[in-house]
Amino acid sequence: MHYTAPEVRARLAYALKNNCSMLANVGPLPEGSIHPDDEATLRECGKQIHERGWPRPDEGSVAGGKERQGGGWRPGSGMNQEPRPLGNIG
Repeated sequence: MHYTAPEVRARLAYALKNNCSMLANVGPLPEGSIHPDDEATLRECGKQIHERGWPRPDEGSVAGGKERQGGGWRPGSGMNQEPRPLGNIG
């Protein structure tokens, strides 16, 4: 399954909101390249981040719902960026 740029942006917003990482899971094809659909999506996401900034944690939905218009959320713009301890794992 190949996600669209709005779906990836919504998933990134969800990860930011929940203080977690997002694994894009874009693996190489047998000859070492990545799927053209994945390349196009990643390039579009990079373009959007460059032009609009990172998605706000409340932007969109995981299902790829509506994106908010305007400037994107940028790291350090009011949210606590300190990592939280994971506690006892074990």
